[in-house]
Amino acid sequence: MQHTATKLNPMNVQSTWIARLSSWNRLFSASALRPALGFVAGFSVSTAGCAISAAPACRSDSECASGTCLPSGACAAMAADASARFGQDGGQLVGGDGTSAGDSSIETSSSDTGKAADSASIDLQANEVAKDAPATPADAVETQAIDSQTSDAAPTLCVPNHDGVVAWSELPLAAGLSVPYHVAHNVTVDLVPKTVDGIPTWDFTTLTNDKVIQLTTLDPKTLWFSKYYPTATYAVQVTESSPLLGIFRLTDKALELLAVASPVDSLFATRITYDPPAVMLQLPLTGTAKWTTKSSVSGQLDGVIALWSETTELTVIGAGQVVTPLGAFPVLAIQGRVDKQIGLMITTYRSYAFVTECYGVVAKVDSKANETQPVFSQAAEARRIGP
Repeated sequence: MQHTATKLNPMNVQSTWIARLSSWNRLFSASALRPALGFVAGFSVSTAGCAISAAPACRSDSECASGTCLPSGACAAMAADASARFGQDGGQLVGGDGTSAGDSSIETSSSDTGKAADSASIDLQANEVAKDAPATPADAVETQAIDSQTSDAAPTLCVPNHDGVVAWSELPLAAGLSVPYHVAHNVTVDLVPKTVDGIPTWDFTTLTNDKVIQLTTLDPKTLWFSKYYPTATYAVQVTESSPLLGIFRLTDKALELLAVASPVDSLFATRITYDPPAVMLQLPLTGTAKWTTKSSVSGQLDGVIALWSETTELTVIGAGQVVTPLGAFPVLAIQGRVDKQIGLMITTYRSYAFVTECYGVVAKVDSKANETQPVFSQAAEARRIGP
């Protein structure tokens, strides 16, 4: 029996190997699948809950019960309500007032963090922040004096109480949300908070090379990987520079990263699973929270089998305010670190995320690969909520 040799197209062979080499380069390179530490990526992927309204809440001060229409087009909260906005359990920022580089060290022991949290000095400061925080639709309900207890319909809007704790009920993450964010890449950032009116403040209002994106949370049940993650709550693009989706699960205990996958299935699709899921937010989130997840990460990267490990460390370093293009928010600031190990090679990523009630993550900053400083100045990506 005579066998006929199959002629191989050199261009096809070359294209196949280029694709595979590209996958392995991504896996072993410093920038490969930047961990979803940026939430939120992740640390958690930055998403907002009931915070965004399709139309502005006000156009002039006369339309607001508080008498103040913020530049974002939302009514400021009533000054009389401010005392209940951010209470006595908020964390004290660790490591000086942030007014000088010499006071900027934020790495402390857990006992030091706990002592800082006992300080009551943040209470009045955070109350002042809350006065100027962009109003959520829930704030609009409050300022219009609608009594939800006597209403026939159950309230569906998140009502922030600003008690210094972000509870599960104050983190309304779900599929079908669409939020504008301002994003800058390869940008210089200042992560040392400045003291403004006695409040530790991070100002990310304007960054170079800014552009606006619309971040949308997707229903995982409608996507190709749904059968692998039946308990997933939503999926969202991890970084603006990559189409990959982070697949998340929200429970009353945590926001978890289950996997990272391509938006559509194909021969060279990516689907990477975290075992156990990486905890992006521990709930309820308090001013002294600190947690670590060690995950085995496995699956396919561009169709090529991949395996590595990740250690995710997240620490709430305190309370303060962050200024975004949408406005100023009272926040808990989270400092993150991910060590990604492939064989003997370890790549370190760092991040900051700023979380507030009913909005979720209103700002996050991701470092470049192999960043050695917890308080870094060069960011791979900085994302802030916008109007």
